[in-house]
Amino acid sequence: MAFQSKGSPPRTVVALAGMSLLVAVACGYHLGAHSCESDVMAKNIAIPLFQNLSQEPRLENLLTEAFRDRIQALPCVSLCSRTQADALLKGKILSVESNTVAVDEEFFALEYRMRVVMAVSLVRSEDGEVLWRDDSLQEEVSFYATSDPLLFKDNREEALMDLASRMSERAVDRILLGF
Repeated sequence: MAFQSKGSPPRTVVALAGMSLLVAVACGYHLGAHSCESDVMAKNIAIPLFQNLSQEPRLENLLTEAFRDRIQALPCVSLCSRTQADALLKGKILSVESNTVAVDEEFFALEYRMRVVMAVSLVRSEDGEVLWRDDSLQEEVSFYATSDPLLFKDNREEALMDLASRMSERAVDRILLGF
């Protein structure tokens, strides 16, 4: 029987973890933020207020801010004004759907699911060439219903903020990774 110090993981666990890390590295995955050494499509990006074609008031503000926050969090890309930008990240909210997904025995809604669909494009400032585009970027989020109108509104807004954050992260990552 092999010696194992108290509190240390078994050798097989360590070996499996090491092999998993090697496989992940070999496949091109990496841990942490994006590498600044990779070629990004634009180093200076401006994000004008998104267009809102839905009936959801102020959603354009929430989504635009989420995309700006995501760009600002990246070390390789700068958020800047339109006049200094290499490219514009444009967004158009196409639709917002809200559906009941769970009801109680009296058919009162317990949970809702919202889906937002938008078109997003990265356009070079100098000549208007589209560098990246997704005309049907979608994200869904669920939130709990309640009979208290203020709490319901808070739940819904929190769900939309989560949706905006996830949507911006996914889109910006796809832009930077070239998908």
